[in-house]
Amino acid sequence: MANELVKQAAGVASQARAGLPQGELKTMESAAGTAAMGLKPAETTGALAKGKARFAAILEHSLDPNSAAERLGVSPSRIRQKMSERQLYSFVIDGRRRLPAFQFLQDRLVPNIEAVNQALPEKLHAVAIERWYKTPTAELEAHGEPLSPLDWLELGRDPEAVVAWAGEFDTFG
Repeated sequence: MANELVKQAAGVASQARAGLPQGELKTMESAAGTAAMGLKPAETTGALAKGKARFAAILEHSLDPNSAAERLGVSPSRIRQKMSERQLYSFVIDGRRRLPAFQFLQDRLVPNIEAVNQALPEKLHAVAIERWYKTPTAELEAHGEPLSPLDWLELGRDPEAVVAWAGEFDTFG
């Protein structure tokens, strides 16, 4: 299944590249970890493969709105409302909404992730979002150790530090 998802992600990326504005193209390049789309295929195989594999993993473990609703014990309309208000990050693939699993704990959301999602710039690629949430940073430290935004939130720390940092997220500069 993962190989099929990689192929699907590659197809989506290829279709998207053709009609993307320059800023969004940079976002996809950033998500792959390099300015890969401007290089020759032989130069980008590793970075693109990693980006495709990461997207395939995100897609494979993502939830549809009905599954998210069931997991949280709420109605699907409540999930759709949270998506429309950008409290839950989602993306569309093949006309269907998907919610990356990193936003969820067992039967609840990561604490305060809704406020952070709203502070992030719109239209970011799923790989860029996940990388941002999971990468430790000196901006968020505990006992001298950098934490990722996701770890910070899961530990129940003050979300305002993450919300402020999310507002500074820049993939287009």
